[in-house]
Amino acid sequence: MKRTKELVAGIGILLIVSIFAVFSTANTQDTNTTDADTQIKIIDTLGREVTLDKPAEIIA
Repeated sequence: MKRTKELVAGIGILLIVSIFAVFSTANTQDTNTTDADTQIKIIDTLGREVTLDKPAEIIA
């Protein structure tokens, strides 16, 4: 049972990281960045909405 919880947690973390990676590389060609472009809203594994701010290096 403990192994299953670790596996589910690991998959959830990988999912969040991969979603962040996709969205952070999607706007690299954008020259007109607004506040909406610098934040990512995702749903985590427990169904909560999480807002992530992208680093300035990725936007530039």
